[in-house]
Amino acid sequence: MRIRRVAIVVLAAVMAAAVQPGLRADEIIDRVLAVVSGEVITLSDARAARTFGLVTLPPGVDAINAVLQQLIDRDLMLGEVEHYAPPEPDPKAIDRDLAAIRARFPSQAAYEQALLVAGFDQAHLRAVVRDNLRIQAYLDQRFPTPPAPSDEEVAQYYQTHAAAFTRNGVRLPLAQVHDEIVARLDAERRNALIAEWLAGLRVRGNLRILYLGGSSAPAPPR
Repeated sequence: MRIRRVAIVVLAAVMAAAVQPGLRADEIIDRVLAVVSGEVITLSDARAARTFGLVTLPPGVDAINAVLQQLIDRDLMLGEVEHYAPPEPDPKAIDRDLAAIRARFPSQAAYEQALLVAGFDQAHLRAVVRDNLRIQAYLDQRFPTPPAPSDEEVAQYYQTHAAAFTRNGVRLPLAQVHDEIVARLDAERRNALIAEWLAGLRVRGNLRILYLGGSSAPAPPR
């Protein structure tokens, strides 16, 4: 999430090793999970992302790795955003997303405590939300909605995903779910294009993953 610079972490590791010889850099209290083009992603970053709902977790996965892969993708995309500078997000959109984050907590005190634990303040969280909106605007510009699927493609999807359109044991008619299928197909195609693009960014980028608790395979885009 571009919170710390690698030089700071290296310095911290050197200081820690001086106090406790034999301590590896990835064993310091705030463990470094990955380095992306000189920017570090730490365990604290991953925890903060989960706390504030900035990532999604599929069921039955290594939670740290799932968050890490999304933060790696985020840093890679943000690097592209910085090069092409999409329009600045509407402040009202930032306020809306901040309000949604605040709503995750039962009280203002709980929200402020979460900020304190994460080492955030409101301005920093607002900057994170702003960057997320910039990334989304860039993706919308680079990967617009693909051409509408044909009737044959819609019908095939309906046949091969019957369970998705069955309610209380009754399969809904195709005409009733046609628009939903079109939306699903559009999303799948767009996500496939984004995933291919991200894979290229990972190959070309200066990426080092230090976390060994799970697979380093990238998570699908959200």
